[in-house]
Amino acid sequence: MRVSLSYNFKLNKMKKFLITVGVLIASLISLAHVTPQEEVAIDTNCCNDTTKEIESTATEEISMELFGIWQTLDNEFVQISRDMDFKVSFMRVASSKALLAKGFITADSAETLSIDRTYPESETYVSQYVFSPSKKTLVIMKPNSNQAWVLHKVQ
Repeated sequence: MRVSLSYNFKLNKMKKFLITVGVLIASLISLAHVTPQEEVAIDTNCCNDTTKEIESTATEEISMELFGIWQTLDNEFVQISRDMDFKVSFMRVASSKALLAKGFITADSAETLSIDRTYPESETYVSQYVFSPSKKTLVIMKPNSNQAWVLHKVQ
């Protein structure tokens, strides 16, 4: 019984620490200055010349550290992976295994993600994110909020 109480105490202490770190990081992110990306002009005369390449703004590659299974402080799980079309997809599942949300993720920059949620309702938003130095903790800003999700990498 003593071992169990000690474990619960350490677990609660760790949760409080992660919440504090998450709030601190979310505050820092909200204070950060984000500069808009440059737009690239597209030459419409290219359509008649098949040898000319079309310039476009390609989204950045998703960081490999983002892939895996993450656990939230509310005991929900988020799986981030590639689907059959190589799109980066996510699923958020409750501890009861009920599907809470799913959709697709693209990287807008090294600090922001574009989220296209398809379930339970369609919604598109941009969120800032940051990893802990160990890459085991991920903080993602909630849309239209000063709050953030704090996730710990499980797998």
